[in-house]
Amino acid sequence: MLISKPITDQLVPLFYLMAGIYTVLNLGGPFIGIPGVVFLGVFILTVNYFFFKTVKIKLRKKVGFFIFCFFPLIILNSIFSIETFNSSFYWILWLMFIISLVKIIQNLNQRQLDHLLYHLPYILLLASVLLYIILFPRLGTSLPTKNSLGLLSGATLIASVSIKDKWKRYLVFAIALLIVVQSDSRSSLVFSIGIVALYFTSSVNSKNSPLYIFGIILLLIFYQPLYNFFEEKMLSKERFATNLEEALRSAQKERTDLLELGWELFKEKPYVGFGLKSKYYEGRITLVQGSFVHVHNGYLSTLIETGIIITFFVAVFFLIITQQLIRLFFFQPKSFDKIWLFFIAFGFIRSYGENYLFFNIGNIFSIFFLFFCIILVVDSRLSLVLPQNRIYYRSNSRIRGS
Repeated sequence: MLISKPITDQLVPLFYLMAGIYTVLNLGGPFIGIPGVVFLGVFILTVNYFFFKTVKIKLRKKVGFFIFCFFPLIILNSIFSIETFNSSFYWILWLMFIISLVKIIQNLNQRQLDHLLYHLPYILLLASVLLYIILFPRLGTSLPTKNSLGLLSGATLIASVSIKDKWKRYLVFAIALLIVVQSDSRSSLVFSIGIVALYFTSSVNSKNSPLYIFGIILLLIFYQPLYNFFEEKMLSKERFATNLEEALRSAQKERTDLLELGWELFKEKPYVGFGLKSKYYEGRITLVQGSFVHVHNGYLSTLIETGIIITFFVAVFFLIITQQLIRLFFFQPKSFDKIWLFFIAFGFIRSYGENYLFFNIGNIFSIFFLFFCIILVVDSRLSLVLPQNRIYYRSNSRIRGS
């Protein structure tokens, strides 16, 4: 039975299950009448399953020492949180899950990682399609969850580039593009397409030059229809604007206002923060009368919730990942596929517009983003930069045979 196998052999089916269940219960639950406590129960079970499946695996000394040093800061953040119980509870679950991921990565081999990467576009596609089906009757209205739909489908669009079979790649790309357009998430649409374009540009060779020239010609031909499309999307959200320029200014002002309000909140509790996953914004940050919103910025949200001390450690982690990304981007030959580096970059870029960074483990994109970041920092044996001609291993039997 699958449950009796080592956790490293269970990752693919587990992530498929998490993609489906987390998406339906957490992101789609409020729209289909499923109370939040159901997802909380599943979330607790999942974290405990990962933790106890890896409990016998020893952490490397440096990782264990870092967690030991980090633990007092978690206690301080929980004690001084405006919602002590909620912050403490989430910190415990987050720490258990992170420890489990680190242990899994320590025991993972490259073929198992390749096998997971092979399935990743389809795992993300599953989450995107499920959420799209749930939100479909409400796509004409303004919903915060549509940003999550944009994030998932944008990530799927980027991941689809890794699919080796041409027709499967085109199909997944087309479905993801359709969903990200329907999501009305302007940032996810622009950044996912932009990142795919950058990926192809960075790996261009003389053989494919005519293809890129053709693409540029098409862009010039369809510039006006694309402009009109974006104008329509912007005006549908910025109802008081009359053209694209006004809509862009309105959207930028809204984000700037959120950042300024968030910064003022941070200055109230700069050292220990308001508490991880606390509703610091309730009664404090509003753009529409009676509706309270978070700051829509993962970096500032981390600063507000955890304070400057924990954020310092987060910043060090971020800088190490950035250094690794730069090293792999610029010093690996073009013959190596770097799409997963672009995937990580997408996560960091979207964190500027959404509350997604290192502390969100309630959706499948954030889990993969964190998983990849840990690989870059913790384990130099594993590579997310693969030879272009490597074939992903499709069956567990072939993995075990390695």
